Parts: sequence; structure tokens; C-alpha cells
Amino acid sequence: MIKNLQLHFGSNAQVAPLSFEPGSVTVFVGPNNSGKSLILREIENFIKRDSPDNSIRDHITQRITLEDLEIDDLIDFVHQSNPNISFSSADENLQVVINARNVFNTSPMMGTMSQSLTVKDLHTKSAMLIQNPIYKRIIASARTIRLDGSTRLNLTNPAQSHNLKQLPQNLLVSILMNDDARKKIREFTFDAFGYYFVIDATGMNQLSVGMSHRSPLSGEELSFGVEGRTFHKDTQPIEEFSDGIKAYTGIVAAIFSGKYELVLIDEPEAFLHPPLARKLGRVISKRATEQKGHVFASTHSADFLLGCVQSGSSVNVVRLTYDKNLASARLLPSIKLQTMMRDPLLRSTGVLSALFHHGTIVCEGDIDRVLYEEVNDRLINEKKGADDVLFVNAIGKQTIHRIIKPLREVGIPAAAIVDLDIIKEGDLGALLRAAFVPEPLIQNWNDLKSKTNGEFKKLGKDPKKFGISILPSEAQDVAKNLIGNIAEYGVFIVPVGEVERWLDYIGATGEKTLWLVRLLELLGSDPKSKGYILPRADDVWDFINQIAKWLSNPQRKGISAG
Repeated sequence: MIKNLQLHFGSNAQVAPLSFEPGSVTVFVGPNNSGKSLILREIENFIKRDSPDNSIRDHITQRITLEDLEIDDLIDFVHQSNPNISFSSADENLQVVINARNVFNTSPMMGTMSQSLTVKDLHTKSAMLIQNPIYKRIIASARTIRLDGSTRLNLTNPAQSHNLKQLPQNLLVSILMNDDARKKIREFTFDAFGYYFVIDATGMNQLSVGMSHRSPLSGEELSFGVEGRTFHKDTQPIEEFSDGIKAYTGIVAAIFSGKYELVLIDEPEAFLHPPLARKLGRVISKRATEQKGHVFASTHSADFLLGCVQSGSSVNVVRLTYDKNLASARLLPSIKLQTMMRDPLLRSTGVLSALFHHGTIVCEGDIDRVLYEEVNDRLINEKKGADDVLFVNAIGKQTIHRIIKPLREVGIPAAAIVDLDIIKEGDLGALLRAAFVPEPLIQNWNDLKSKTNGEFKKLGKDPKKFGISILPSEAQDVAKNLIGNIAEYGVFIVPVGEVERWLDYIGATGEKTLWLVRLLELLGSDPKSKGYILPRADDVWDFINQIAKWLSNPQRKGISAG
């Protein structure tokens, strides 16, 4: 349906606006207030407006190009819109009407576009008709639905029945008239909850949704006889189930209720626990592929996104940001997303969650992550530190570059924290290249690294155990120069040596885990207690604040321009 989508902006002000061809699924991610929900409304408004112009004057979306209309598709749509007319025997001058309505009233503009034509026009001028943009817009609008937080819980509410010889007027009637849809919905609700979705029509003029422990036998579900009444008496009304079950069932019912080629879903994970969010991502994505249509979803859920990826469908991720009046949009194409998810290291670190935060801090190991995250939390309480940041840990410093590079490629500021021994072991060059440091600078800084490491060798001291403070004054200046230059690109070397060397003034002792446990005890847990340790202007507190400044700087170095 949608051939191309172009936004007003790209990864930064110096590059062209983002323009891409959506696959089966496009997932909009990013921090809060970045425009994820707004872009869905803009896409819907474009589809449903009565104008041949593809340009838009919206905040995020600049231009949408629809695919060309096929003759057979137009003929099928006219027949579906007029089910009571026998076209084969009809007068060729008979007027038929098509419009943009469907059973979802997600927009006040729904159904306002309409067009009349004769049977003769349809069969003799169809090639000309598909050139008229109004027909393309009508069909696109009729096959578009948007599901947001205010509608999804109401999708399974009881609805009025009506003459089934007419076009369905609501979701439940649409499903009632579609045997295949009910069977599909039943499959997915049973897989998710162990209950079968059924339509209860025994209320005569009202339809309702029930959940049954068994699948209805032939003729039971829609029967008004004894067998039908007995079956529905044993079903449980969906109103008695949780919001999660109602939301999941409503969304699945909506997407299977008709031929919807464009489905817009705002925060589909709402009310769903993580495994169910993953299931929903798989179901929605597979349906989009089967329909040869598009799903556009805005989400805060890595689980929903993971479900989309696991479906095997073509999934693009667009990350939106809006910070200090600067908007950005970056595309993580399906092929790169699949590559990332095949990497066991990236999967194990939960790297997808980084897409939903302002930034990420990658540490060498779990002990480092725990301490630095605790320090940052205390700084945030004093209006400092790095807000909306995800802390993750690699498996040693040698793997950090494999995490920060793909994150920075999609525009996520991913800071790296490494111990000082990176000057004597590990590949600092690989880390700097992952941080998009220019090659000439890497060569210059390797010289500084060698000089600093040489000074430690002269002293016979391990840089990790003593830090740069043990070095002679001139050598300290060289080390500080090296550390400061690298920090401009978001790679932060621990100047005191390693994580266990921070907060010496608190007096924690022990190795690794024992040290951390003791340190956390000494830091205290109750801010109101006398012994609770508050941030200071030095030590690890200043170190994390430096990282926070890099993360919040829109002009930061080290982010891919792609």
C-alpha cells in the first residue's frame, strides 16, 4: 500500500531527510516525547484526507507515496462494497458507490471520501479509473485501521447486531460473518491463554465475546437452538478477564476481521506481560506478511519488537528522538536488525532495550554495571547524572566494541567504560573504531598509550591496581591527555585503575563480589539514615557526571553520520 515514506529530518541537520520503503513491519522506537505516537496519527490523516497531493505539512511526516492501484483490485473492491448487486445481470447504467468506511471509527474523517460510478464505467474504463488518485485514496483508507490505547480495550465490548445481508457495521458483526477469521482468532487465543474465542449471538439483537475451555463443535457457536444456548451458557464473558487478555484478544480480532493492508498500532504492549507482548509481535508481523500489507507500530517494548523479529517478517526499526529542539530519525533496516539478533552477545545483553532509552552505558562486567548504575541513581536524585540511560555489561573489555558500534550506528549514544589496563592489554584500536574515531587520531593516541604503558613498566606497577596518580608528573599529563581525548568520543577510561579502586574513602575491602557487597552495605539504602552516602564533587561521582555530559550533548563526537 505505501510505497515510500519520507520524514522532515534525518540523523542530523547536515544530512538528507530519512526516506525509506516500509517492509511488512515498521516499528517506531525512541525516548518519551520523540514523536512515536504522533507519526502514526499523521500517517492515518494522510491516508484519509481527500487530496491527490503526496506532500504533507505535518511535524514529522513530509511525504507519503502510495503504490499504484491494480485494475483487479479496484473491481474486487467495488464488488465487496456492493454485495447486494449482481453485476453480471445489472443494468450497465446502474450507479454504484464506493467509500472509505470500515468498521473502525478511529478518525472523524473516516468514510468521508466516496465516489459513484456506473457498472459500465467499471468494466469499460477501469484502466482510466485507476489513474484517478481518489480511487487509490478511497481503497487505502478503507483498508487502514489505527488502534490506540483508548480503543483496544473496547474492541471486544458487546455490539449491536443487524441485518447480515448488509455490510457489517461493527467489529463483532464483521467477525460473525467471517468463519475463517473466527477460527484464526481462536487459534491464537488458545495458544496465548488456553481459551477459545467465540461470538455469542444468543442475545439476539446484541453480540458479545465469550471465552470457552473447548472449541465449539460444528453449528454450536451460531446456533439459537438448545446446543447453542447450552454451549454459550458454559462460556465465560470476556469482561470477566484481565485487561491484558482483553487487549490481546481485541487486537488479534481486529487485524483478522477484514482485509486491512495498513495497521497502525500505538503501544501494542500496553496491559501485556513480556511473553504475551512477544506473541503479539509475532502474530501481527505474520499477518502483515500474509496480507502483503504494512504494520506501523510505536512501542516502548523490546519484547514486542523481539516478537516481530522472531516472526521472520521484514522488520524495519525507525528511531526517533527530539532533544533540545533538535529532531532526528534513523533507520535500522531489517537485514541489519536480523544480523544483530543473530549475535549471541548482543542478545544476551538485551541490546534491543537500548532503542527505547536516551542513551546506554556499557561496562566491562556485572560488578561494574551494578556500582555505576547505583552511583548514577544517587546523582539523578540530586538533579545530576544521566537520566533515561540503560546500563548493560559486556563480557570483558574485549567485547565492548561489539555492543557500542551497532548502537551508535542507529544513533544511540552508547558510552563505554573500561579499566586502565586497556593500555597494556585488549585492543584499544577496535574500541576506538567502534566509537567512530578517525583513523589518524587512533594512530596518535596509540603512541600516547604506548608511552603511558611504558611508564608503568618502568615503575613495575600494574596500571589497574594503582591508577595514573602513581605516575611522575609529566607522565601523568600524558595519561590525562590520552584519557581526555578518548572521552570526547564517549570512551571513558577509569583513571584510578579499576572499579574496585573507586570510593576508597568509604573503606570497603575484599575482592570483586565481596568488595561490591560490602561497598553497597556501606553506601546505605535509606536516604534518611545518618550513614547514607551522598554524592560528592570528586571520585566516581565526577566520573559518571562526565559521562552524563557526553550523553546529553547533541554535538557529541563518536556517532555515525549514517
